[in-house]
Parts: sequence; structure tokens; C-alpha cells
Amino acid sequence: MSKGTLAVLINSTQQNWLPERWKARFEAVCGDRGVVLLPDAGLDPAEVHYAAVWKPVPGDLKAFPNLRAIFNLGAGVDALMADNSLPDVPLVRVAVPDLTNRMTEYVVLHVLMHHRQELYLRQSQREKLWAPRYQWPASAVTVGVMGLGTLGADAADVLRRLGFRVTGWSRSPRTIEGVECFHGAAQIDAFLGATDILVALLPLTPDTHGILNRDVFTKLNRNSPLGAPVLINAGRGGLQNEADILACLDDGTLGAASLDVFVEEPQPKDSRFWSHPEGAADAAQRCRHRRGCDLGLRRRADRAVRGGRRAGECGGPGKRVLGLAGTTHSMSSRRRPGPITTGCSLAENRSSVLRPTTIDRCHGMGPGLRRDDTDVLANS
Repeated sequence: MSKGTLAVLINSTQQNWLPERWKARFEAVCGDRGVVLLPDAGLDPAEVHYAAVWKPVPGDLKAFPNLRAIFNLGAGVDALMADNSLPDVPLVRVAVPDLTNRMTEYVVLHVLMHHRQELYLRQSQREKLWAPRYQWPASAVTVGVMGLGTLGADAADVLRRLGFRVTGWSRSPRTIEGVECFHGAAQIDAFLGATDILVALLPLTPDTHGILNRDVFTKLNRNSPLGAPVLINAGRGGLQNEADILACLDDGTLGAASLDVFVEEPQPKDSRFWSHPEGAADAAQRCRHRRGCDLGLRRRADRAVRGGRRAGECGGPGKRVLGLAGTTHSMSSRRRPGPITTGCSLAENRSSVLRPTTIDRCHGMGPGLRRDDTDVLANS
């Protein structure tokens, strides 16, 4: 075998993350580079130079003595950062523009759904009731985006151009044209007090774990034209206190909630999110991507091999998290401190799969699968 093996290690049984499908895609673009699906009893661990992973079991990656880089197949790296035995090699996370676009689609979809009273109109249709309500303009609604990284900033900009009043909050100062930006603990109450629809796009860190709780919900604008505040969490399941969300939907502190993620996925069948009278839910699916990162990983690994360089060297020190599309990310972790930036552009192909899910006070939206944009991959 002329090139180091790429090991695929995906800890999921969900259809959109089936390991066999990922392996087939990598095999289609990796040429003479070996691709193995773990676990594989016949694999020599020394042959593995690269690992493409999603939520691997802690300790699994330390078995490969010649590992050069870890490719995380999603934007969130919190599961990897929780592994104390994680090998000290470059960690590359996917941050392709297409993923950003699809996340913005999800956020805009649900903001408009609540703003345009789509849930009420659907209920009226089912009841054959002709009773239109007054529709306020977008300029009467303030959407507060919690987290102004790549995803949050893009969603805020699109919502602003649709006419909403948009504010944003982040831990450190940010500047976005047309968006009133707040930052730090001293300004979070002012941010929440003006917010009618709260959009969470924060990374999951010890500081943000459980941040979407009753204390935050009670500080949202109580005079919203929607009648009560709305929560949209498109970030990470660990951001939310799910007991508080259910209780706040029960007592009216929240008027509705669109949840793209949960602490436990899939949700157990006895979860109240399935049958809550003010919030029906289908299986939660994030705005996930597939195509693009497989081709990008192939190219990135090939570039690392040429000239004998280790993956990540073109982006600076090895102890750095790189982005798969060459964008800059303001992240930090206890294992790789300081600003985490990208090296070079790692993928030209950018396409994905979108499987959104809604949890709201009236009616749930089932997941809708958008077909793979294979034409982009074929022409890249």
C-alpha cells in the first residue's frame, strides 16, 4: 500500500451517519489510499495515518501509533476534546461554506415559521377554520443570535437583510454591519431583554453547558408581538436544560421552541418532546453534510504526504485545529489553547445533506432529506 491508510470511525446508527456510506464515499475519491471501517480485526494499527471520525469512543484513537491527523466529520469538536487520551496530532474540523449556508437556511426557516404564524395557519387548515390574524412586520421582531462565530454571523446577516431587527451576543466583542452586538456577562441581560426570538449557535464548552435554561428564558422580552418568546437551538444539545424547556412551554414562559439537537440522540420513545401538547417532535437531525469533506480529506492527506510534511504544518504549529475550508474560527480548548485558526484551503467541493426537525408548541415538522449534490462532486 503506497499511502497511509484512512480509518473511518463513526459512532452513530442514524441513517445520515451510516459508517458504510461514509466508507464508500471515501473509497470513491481516495484512489490508491486504503480506507478501512473500524473496528477491523485484521487491520495493522501502524498502517493508519489518518482518521475520519464522528463522536468516537474515548480511547479509540490512541491505538494508532503513526496517526498524523484526525479529521472530524462535523463542525463541533466537543466530543473529541472530552477524550483525555486524544493523540497529540492536528485535528481538522469541517467548516465548509455550504455547511454554513445550510445552517442559515435552517435558522431562517424557523424564524420565518414563527414570525409568519405558520403553526397557527396549519392548525386552522386542519380545523377548516378561516380566521386570519394580524400579521406584524419583520421590523417589529427582534431576533437575538447567541454566538457570533461563522454560523451565527452569517445567520444574523441574512435575517437583517430580511428586515428583522437583529442583535447578537458573544463572549468577546464582535462587529457585524447592521447588527447590534453585545458581549460578555455584563451585557447578556440587555441582550436577552430585547429578544423576541432567541437563536442559539454557541459552541459547547464548560461555560455554555446548560446555558439555555429558565433563568435565561425569563429574561427574554415579555412584550413580544409573537405573544411569548421563542427559542431556536441550532447549536449543540448540551446547551439546553431540557427539563426547563418543557416546564417553560408548559407555563407559557416560552411560546414555542424549535430544537435541532438534544442531549440524547435519538430521543427515547418515552420522551415528552414526542408527545408534549405544546411541542410535537420527530427524530432530531442537524443540518448535516456529507459530500465535500470526503473529497477534501483525500486532497488534504495527499498534500500532507507530498514532501513528507505532516498534515497541519502548512497552517502553523501542529497543536492547532484546522478548518476544512480555510476559514478562521474563534475556538479554544483545554488541550489546544489559544485561538484556533485554519491553515490553507482544504476543499474546493462543498455540498451536503439537510435534515431539519422542529419542536414547537403546536405542530412538529418531520425531517426532509435533500438529495446529495453529486453534480458538484463529479465536476470538481
